[in-house]
Amino acid sequence: MAISTLFGVAFFFFAIFQCGSFKDGHTFMIRKVSGRCLSKRIVLGMSYAHAGIVAATDLLFALLPIALLKDVEIKRKEKIVVGLILSFGAL
Repeated sequence: MAISTLFGVAFFFFAIFQCGSFKDGHTFMIRKVSGRCLSKRIVLGMSYAHAGIVAATDLLFALLPIALLKDVEIKRKEKIVVGLILSFGAL
């Protein structure tokens, strides 16, 4: 969770300052269109890394109820229902 949060904050600032500091949206768009920002390769790499980390975190949260319910002493049908309800939080 900490890795996902830290990388998310870093990606937020990366997205904002990929064209350097600017005073308004017009300046940003001019720099973006004229190609004075970071290369598309770097932006795409950071975007894929962010997407991978977010997907892994979502998968971990989806599977967490299974690990929690594994050792609980309730009926199998009840475990399935409780697991499904808890997994809805990952959606």
